[in-house]
Amino acid sequence: MIRLIATDLDGTLLNDQKQLPPDFFSILQALNERNIRFVAASGRSRQALSYVFGKALEHMTLICDNGAFWVEEGKNTFRSDLRPEDVAAVDAAVQTLGPRVRAILCGTRHTYIRDFRDSAELTARLALSYRDYETYTDPASIDDTIFKIAVCDMEGAGQHAYPALRDRFEGRLQVVWSGPVFLDIMNPGIDKGAALTAMQNKWGIAREQSMAFGDFYNDAELLRAAQYSFLMANAEQGMAPYGRYRAASNNDCGVTRAIRRYVLEEKPLPAPGSAWTD
Repeated sequence: MIRLIATDLDGTLLNDQKQLPPDFFSILQALNERNIRFVAASGRSRQALSYVFGKALEHMTLICDNGAFWVEEGKNTFRSDLRPEDVAAVDAAVQTLGPRVRAILCGTRHTYIRDFRDSAELTARLALSYRDYETYTDPASIDDTIFKIAVCDMEGAGQHAYPALRDRFEGRLQVVWSGPVFLDIMNPGIDKGAALTAMQNKWGIAREQSMAFGDFYNDAELLRAAQYSFLMANAEQGMAPYGRYRAASNNDCGVTRAIRRYVLEEKPLPAPGSAWTD
C-alpha cells in the first residue's frame, strides 16, 4: 500500500508553462483523505513554491532547494546552512566562468543574485524562476544566512559550469546538475533523496510504501528512495536507470494520471520500464 508520494516540479508535476495539472488540488485532497503523505521536492525555494501551491502548503510537505530546506505542513523543519567561506569561494569561482554565468544565493530572508542587469538574456531567463530578489556585488555585504547557491549558466550548465564547479569543490560541497542552464551547490550529503529518506524514517514509512516521480539528474536520489519510481516520458535520456516505471509527460499530466490510476483507483502497475499507456 502506498503511504507516501514525492514528486519533482519543473519538468515533472508542472507543465512547460509552469502550471499545475488541472486536477492537482482534487488529487491532493483525495490523498489527504486517505492519509497518504504528499511531498513536493524541488530545487526551488519555499517562497517560489508558495506561488505554485498557495494555501495547499498547509496540507503537504516541501523539500525545497534540492534538500537544503524542508517545510512540513507550513512549518520550517530543517535547514542546512553553508559556511560563509564556502559561499565566498563559490561566488569567486563562478565569476571566472564568463559573463553568461551568475551565482544565486538562497538565504533565509531573501534571494540574492550577482548583478546581471547588463544582460537582457539573463534577465529574461532568471525572471522565469525568481520573482523577488536583490542584486549584490560582494557576498560579504549580505546580512543573511545562505543555505544553497544556484548557478545559472546560459552556456549550458551540463557542459560548462557543472563539470568546472564539481571538480573544483569535490569532497567539500555537493554540486548537482539540476536543469539545462542550472546547477545547485549545497553542503555534502544534501539532496532530495536524503531528505525523503529522513522523512520516511520519521514517519515510519518504508521505501516499499513510497512512490516518486522525476525527470532530471537532481531527481536520481529521490527516485532511488522509493520502490515505485516513475520517470516522465520527457525525462533526460540518461535518467533511464533511475526509474522502474514510466509516466506520461509533464505536459500530459503524467504525475496526477499515474496517482489516480495506480493509487486512487488501485489498478495494477505495468511491467517495469514499459511506456505509459492509457
